[in-house]
Amino acid sequence: MFIVMTEEQLAEIRNYLLTKKLPIDVLMEVNDHFISQIMELQKEGQAFEEAFTITKNTWRKDLKPYWSGGLDIEDKSNLARRIRRESFRSIFSKAALFGLLLTGMIYVSMAFLSESHFLYLMIAAYIVFVFGPVLFYFMNRKDFGLAKKYSNYVLTEYQMYVFTVISVPIVSLQFLLRMDEISSYWYSVFHSEIQYDLNRSVMIAFGCFLLYSASILIFLSQRSYLRQIQKVKPFLKYLKQG
Repeated sequence: MFIVMTEEQLAEIRNYLLTKKLPIDVLMEVNDHFISQIMELQKEGQAFEEAFTITKNTWRKDLKPYWSGGLDIEDKSNLARRIRRESFRSIFSKAALFGLLLTGMIYVSMAFLSESHFLYLMIAAYIVFVFGPVLFYFMNRKDFGLAKKYSNYVLTEYQMYVFTVISVPIVSLQFLLRMDEISSYWYSVFHSEIQYDLNRSVMIAFGCFLLYSASILIFLSQRSYLRQIQKVKPFLKYLKQG
């Protein structure tokens, strides 16, 4: 049996899923699953409304928004929470790994560079990793602006990290202002020119790690957002602008 849904039926499915407060990129995938399941039931002889009700009941536990009792006071479904955890875990682990590698490479470079060249490297790394994501944001501001244009919805979970891009230069400004002192001390410690201060050295290394990891986290979020937003764009015609 060949089944074709009407525009009214497709709209009914979309409107139902929009009440579940899912990120739109996730909603689109769930929407496809709904359509497939409903059509399979229709092939078995179920009417659309009956098939739709059965499918909603199948997904009820995953899609029901509720407050979990945590710091996040927004009602979210189990599916939305799971997607958020998975997206954060994915980009956070990559950002932490790259941040650790970069910090290690910066540290090892002291064996091959003069003190002045090491300072230049620290400044260059700061500029690239702090202002790189800012520049990338403005290069793609039209696509990034869609999240604000449709502010009544979450277009993709990655947008929550994208818009922290301006905070990194502000928060790390003190690091830049003391770059000469920081690089000089770290360089001297590496070459055993001053008494070793473990706490201060660890703080410098940890500060570099946090700075690079935060910047990479934002950049990875930006790339993921742009990838997902291309999938979301055809669906925007069904959304109301905020």
